[in-house]
Amino acid sequence: MLARRSVRARADGHALRADRLDARAARAGTGGRPKSPTWSGDRLRHTEENVGRQTGEDVAGGWTVLLLSAADQPRAALAQARDAYDAACEGLVWSTAFTVLGAWWWPAAPFGILLGLASWRSLRHAVQALCRTTEAAFTLRGTGEPGGQA
Repeated sequence: MLARRSVRARADGHALRADRLDARAARAGTGGRPKSPTWSGDRLRHTEENVGRQTGEDVAGGWTVLLLSAADQPRAALAQARDAYDAACEGLVWSTAFTVLGAWWWPAAPFGILLGLASWRSLRHAVQALCRTTEAAFTLRGTGEPGGQA
């Protein structure tokens, strides 16, 4: 969408607007169509690709090895990010349960909807934190910097 608008702006002679749209597209990470049905899935896949490109490792296969071989700080940061992700997912499940319960007891429905909105926002933050922390931990491990292993 942003790329098309950029091409149109450039064709109309609005180079500055086209440059701003290109910058927005780069920041948003819109490298084409989504590959997953959710934003979270796309973000996790993008992290997998980044780690593979930067370190040559597979996140899915290297996750357990990373947790076992990482120093205390990266391991604690990964555990904290994963706990936040788990809590947000749990909140979404509870919101669904309360919303369904609202069919029989109406006060549960608004509570479920509010909990769902809060959990959805929390999930987005947790996914971003988990992805940043995972990329950093794999990068530290690959470079042999303090807190990581070579």
